[in-house]
Amino acid sequence: MLSKEFARVNKEAYRARRKVVIIIFGLVLVVLMLITGVNLVNLPVASKQNPPVQAVVPSGIDTLIYSEKSFRDDFIKLLQVYEEVTEPRLTGLNWQLVKHGLKEKQLELKKIALAGFSSGDYLEALHTLREAQSKAESILQEQEILFNVSLKKAKELFEEFSYSESKLYINQALALKPKNANAKRLHERIESLPSVIDFFEKMKVAIVENNKTEEIELIRKILEVDPERLGLFPQLKLLEERESDLIFSAYIERGIRHIKKGELNEARSRYKAAKGVRPVSDELNFLGDLINKHAKNVSLNLALKQSLSAVNNEDWEKLVLITDQSLKEHLANDVLLSRNGLAKDILHQMKILSNFIRKHDRLSSKKIYLQAEQAIKASSSYSEKSELLLKKGMRLSELLVKYKTKVSVAIISDNKTRISIKGLGEIGYSKYKVLQLYPNNYIIEGKRNGFRSVIVKGTVPAGVKSITFDVVCNERI
Repeated sequence: MLSKEFARVNKEAYRARRKVVIIIFGLVLVVLMLITGVNLVNLPVASKQNPPVQAVVPSGIDTLIYSEKSFRDDFIKLLQVYEEVTEPRLTGLNWQLVKHGLKEKQLELKKIALAGFSSGDYLEALHTLREAQSKAESILQEQEILFNVSLKKAKELFEEFSYSESKLYINQALALKPKNANAKRLHERIESLPSVIDFFEKMKVAIVENNKTEEIELIRKILEVDPERLGLFPQLKLLEERESDLIFSAYIERGIRHIKKGELNEARSRYKAAKGVRPVSDELNFLGDLINKHAKNVSLNLALKQSLSAVNNEDWEKLVLITDQSLKEHLANDVLLSRNGLAKDILHQMKILSNFIRKHDRLSSKKIYLQAEQAIKASSSYSEKSELLLKKGMRLSELLVKYKTKVSVAIISDNKTRISIKGLGEIGYSKYKVLQLYPNNYIIEGKRNGFRSVIVKGTVPAGVKSITFDVVCNERI
């Protein structure tokens, strides 16, 4: 912070010291020559044979220069401490509580010290800064003593429930140290004192009336506004233990009544409340068993109702979900097991029929055709249970009929091309030939000497009456 100022001052101080050293050196040299009677006029001229005598600087000059450097360094160190440690502490003071004029005096001392340093008077500057440091420590010490006395008095009056007087002293302590954590916390407790006093008065009445619930509530209120009143905790614990026995029994009794009325949620709420009072007990286990038994019956009835609705709506996937989940809890329920099996069987049959319908072109294969017939037969046993399954079976049956019905296939040629169908044999030459073929994929080949052969991949679809294919070899080789 003072680097530039120090640089300027150092240059000026260096010039001043150099002048002082030269003057002192000259005076000392003159005095020595006068004492020894040396005449400067007759001094021999320096030559190679007689080298010049070097002057010896007295040790006193070195001592003087060293002392000045020491004073200068001490000043810099003390100034750093003053600005980085002492001044921030002074800044935090409430100067209204300090003797008038001391703040200005401190500023003036520092200003004088800096001015002395700038002029090269390091010793005087150091003395002045030390005086400023000493006075600052005195001010801070006086403030610390006053703060401690005020805080102590505020604590004593607080413990005597004296709100007004304790507030007066704590305000004085905070005026000296506004950020002190202990003072701020005590101030908060003092501010809560009127409420605490009121609660204590009401608690006296509750004790006289033997109202334990009210007494417990008032102690809790006191601890809520002033948690540091640790002496109340043993009393509160004893009262709560006695009160908890009565509360626990009441929760258990209410829970049993709710179960008898079929109020499961309310019973669970009482169970949870009782467990919060006493986590482990035979009474709690008994209530828990009753709740679980009732909950199991409720869940079973709900599962039976929902599964029946799924059966009626033919929502077989939902039925599987409902029964799978319910059977985890009700493993041996015959109704759920039966409905679960029915849903899975119907879904399985529907999947098989859907695959045949979606890829019905495979029905042209005799093997696949027979498999489809067997699938229809297998699904017929469930058709009374599922209209959707019945419709899929009817749809597949219709497709089977179509694949067993021949289609009129007309082949148009030029009577010069020899025609054959792979798997059926030779057709021969013809301009127009009509064949009766089952729906399937066929390869029709035409051949003619001197011409490139023709291959026609023809699909005869199911459900049509007729279809035509042109087979002519007209590209010479």
